[in-house]
Amino acid sequence: MNPVTEPVINPGGEPLAREMTAALREMVQAYEQEEGLSTPDAVARIREDQLEEEQRALHGPPWHVSWLDLEGLLQRDPQKYERRREEIKRAARDELQTGHRASGPVEVYGSTPWDRARFLALRQELAGGWQPRNGVERQLVDTMAQAQTAVEYWLQALMAKAAREARLEQAKLREKETSGPSGTTEFQAVEQAGAMVARFNRIFLRTLRALRDLRRGPQPVFVQNAGQVNVAQQQVNVAQGAGGRNGAAGDPVPDAIGRGITAALPNGHAGPHAPGNVAGKGP
Repeated sequence: MNPVTEPVINPGGEPLAREMTAALREMVQAYEQEEGLSTPDAVARIREDQLEEEQRALHGPPWHVSWLDLEGLLQRDPQKYERRREEIKRAARDELQTGHRASGPVEVYGSTPWDRARFLALRQELAGGWQPRNGVERQLVDTMAQAQTAVEYWLQALMAKAAREARLEQAKLREKETSGPSGTTEFQAVEQAGAMVARFNRIFLRTLRALRDLRRGPQPVFVQNAGQVNVAQQQVNVAQGAGGRNGAAGDPVPDAIGRGITAALPNGHAGPHAPGNVAGKGP
């Protein structure tokens, strides 16, 4: 069987096997096309190169390990392959849980250790207030930190562009060129920066509300003066209580998703909805 098309024996599962096999096939084709080697000779050349670079594959940074490196380790020593694969997975978990992964998307070219430290400090400040309890809450905190970092970036850009616009206006006034505003390009740059500040601020606030709602859990639905309510295609009869109200205040009637329908508002309205409505739906 062709050594390139033969499936790789991979204890980690079929997806990894496909990636490693594809990497080997691509490298073999490159040797065949560029150096005119036969398939067996190309495979032999690859194995020699992998043996020379084994220490890098075993002990280098996890993000430098390629699929071809893993394939070579698996062929030579399955135990080394498994150990290295677990090290990569552990490093990925650490990167996620410590916030370094979240910092990547908001770091611009040429960022410094100080930039990374500032992001992690912001993330720690947010996490300290919310004390995330699980992965979902940690991801929401990460999103808030990313959004706030973007707000600060675009706010700084807005101030710089606005200052430049003001300098151009002052120069024109000194030269008595009052025929119109400065160039449209500068004005559009200021407008764009301002829009980006507002956009990322909205992302921050939406994420904050999502985290808050997640902590609150399901909320009760309040109904007043409704003899019969349709909930999830089911009819719920609400008994009349003292004073003509539907049920006693604070007595919940479970609905189809485990929440309560409670007659609690004295003004005859069901929270923000019209009388007899549930979550904005008609009677």
